[in-house]
Amino acid sequence: RAFTLVGLSAKKKKKNQPTLTADEDLRGCFKRITGRKVRVQNKDLVQVTFKYHLATDLVKNWSVDAVAAGVESLLLLLDDKDNDDDEVATTSIKGISEDSASEWGSRRYPVGSPLGIQRATLETMNGFWELDVSHKTKRPGLRQQQHSVTDKNLMENDNNSLAHDRVKSVPVAKSADFLQALGVTNVEGKPRPGKASKLRQIQKFVEIVNGLITQYKSKDGPVTKISTIDMGCGRGYLTFALHSFLMENSHDNVKSTSISTRGIDVRPKLVAEINSIADSLGETFDSLNFETGTIESFLEETYSTAQSQSTTEQRASKESDDEREMEILIALHACDTATDDAIWAGICRQAAVICVAPCCQKELRPQIDNHAKVAASDHPLSPIFQFGIYRERLTETVTDSIRAILLQMMGYKVSVFEFIGGEHTSKNVMITAVKKNGPSSKSVELRSKLKKLAEFHGITSHKLASWMKEELAGEVQADKFPPRLSRRGLPSS
Repeated sequence: RAFTLVGLSAKKKKKNQPTLTADEDLRGCFKRITGRKVRVQNKDLVQVTFKYHLATDLVKNWSVDAVAAGVESLLLLLDDKDNDDDEVATTSIKGISEDSASEWGSRRYPVGSPLGIQRATLETMNGFWELDVSHKTKRPGLRQQQHSVTDKNLMENDNNSLAHDRVKSVPVAKSADFLQALGVTNVEGKPRPGKASKLRQIQKFVEIVNGLITQYKSKDGPVTKISTIDMGCGRGYLTFALHSFLMENSHDNVKSTSISTRGIDVRPKLVAEINSIADSLGETFDSLNFETGTIESFLEETYSTAQSQSTTEQRASKESDDEREMEILIALHACDTATDDAIWAGICRQAAVICVAPCCQKELRPQIDNHAKVAASDHPLSPIFQFGIYRERLTETVTDSIRAILLQMMGYKVSVFEFIGGEHTSKNVMITAVKKNGPSSKSVELRSKLKKLAEFHGITSHKLASWMKEELAGEVQADKFPPRLSRRGLPSS
């Protein structure tokens, strides 16, 4: 079924082998060799992965008949002349000698060497064996653990484990109806041409948001209603995916969770098209609706709703012990300050989860450019300021860092990370925020950091800071933050 050969780890080399201090001593040596049985075109083979120190991994497919001789040669460094009577073994060893070396050439050491194989394991349907051949062991030792061939888990999973490409657990089924309707996959669940990266993005996004929901639930327990708002949803790939996932997992509690989703986009024809798709997919998507609008119009709606609702209504809808609602606000690739508007809308609505992927951070660029012109030559950033491409990247970093600090001030637990690989889009930074109980207790400290960050880069204004009435210039005043908010989260008049 599988085997593993383990070499010396770099950590142990540095700690216990003071004579082997250079990286070159390990370069090209085996770190780990793993083999597992696979089935390729109805033929049983053994897929062997060679991992080296400071070198590129290799993957080879061995015939089943060559495995015994191959493992033996790796452990004992047998030569062709030692196996003249075994044509299969001789051929295998020749191939291993040529194919198992890294691009730095063969760096194989015999048993007993500090840089050689240290231990090995072998798993079959009949048992599990462990071999200790460490350079610290005077006599190699072999231990066996028996298990029955009738073990149900082994027998039932054996065919699945033979797949050349292991099936990865994903939150959204690749053959889901909505993915086919949106043109992402075909009936077999395979991505259509040009849609493979979009499918990966969908899966990753749902995985991220599910983690944020779990994080919020763990704070105060289950919720009875989850409302999602996707501002600037586009064609709705991620909106459909998250709604479908939440609907499928809405009955994991004693009480079922009510799910509703709104997608907002500025293009009426596109909105009509994706609403038609949602209507055609059955009752699962009855509570998914798309509407024409902008982030600005949604923000106006937020203010209007807050002003029309009384404190009693707010308490009934938000603070009932029996009815606990959470709202998720999403805005991916909202240009420039539209991301700030979206974040502010989430803050005003006391959204449990805010998830944004900023795009085109232009607001601070003129301020940084001006600061670069007037900054002294001994300014720590002067080598960066002189190049436009660096100022552009610095603008993105500073803009999002200010957003993160401001969210922390408002009592959110914030994470900033790469959403998807840079090969798919250069705008791949995601900011997520999960609501905690009340404003941060470290507001003065955070505000001080905010001002120092802004001053160091010559920033005097920022859209989200303006929404929060937070000045970026001047001394820290402990009694000025956090601003007094209404029950809905809007600044009190």
